[in-house]
Amino acid sequence: MLMRAAGRGREMAIRIAMGASAGRIVRQLLVESLLLALLGGGLGLIIGIQTLDVLTGELPNTISYAILRSAHLDAKVFAFAAPISIATGFLFGMAPALKAARTGLQGAVKDTGQGIVGRRAIIGQVLVVAEVALSMILLIGAGLLIRSFVRLANVNPGFDAPHVLSMQLSMARRFPSDTKMAEFTGEMLKRVRALPGVEAAGTITFFRLGALFPAPDSGAPINRSPKAARSR
Repeated sequence: MLMRAAGRGREMAIRIAMGASAGRIVRQLLVESLLLALLGGGLGLIIGIQTLDVLTGELPNTISYAILRSAHLDAKVFAFAAPISIATGFLFGMAPALKAARTGLQGAVKDTGQGIVGRRAIIGQVLVVAEVALSMILLIGAGLLIRSFVRLANVNPGFDAPHVLSMQLSMARRFPSDTKMAEFTGEMLKRVRALPGVEAAGTITFFRLGALFPAPDSGAPINRSPKAARSR
């Protein structure tokens, strides 16, 4: 926007000479900036919808990810994106608009093309330096994040995860007493151990590295639910 304002200095000066007020120039440039911002916000929402479908489609079909799999963009997201887009267009369009409205009439009309190119080159160099600096910060942060992820992926968890099947059951509301729940658990383990290919089966109250999300039908964190079975 600053580059465009610097390149349109002669145009704005001619408009002011023809009777256009500074307020009208500011309004025109702000409208252009807001249109660009709204188009960018709409494109971002479209990309967000498509990306969300891809991400939720890649999640495992388990109870733990049931809440994440139901994630969607609703009216609140659109209500948030619209003011943000408008504020962005207004914020980044105000400075170029004020600069264009304050263009000196005589100096801008008499200015040579070489002077305009020189100013645009200086502004362009400043913006390039700023963009490269910000890009380097983002690249360094992304590199450190990838390095941390690789190191975490190579950490030995201390247990053998392959050929292990785990599941969650919300039983606190279905069994009024611990005795009834213990009877059900014992019978369930007996039947699971009798299945072909099962080497061992067991239950646990709190599942390590799991149970981050409650089951959809519980409405509250599960206290006695996760069950684990080991099979080939």
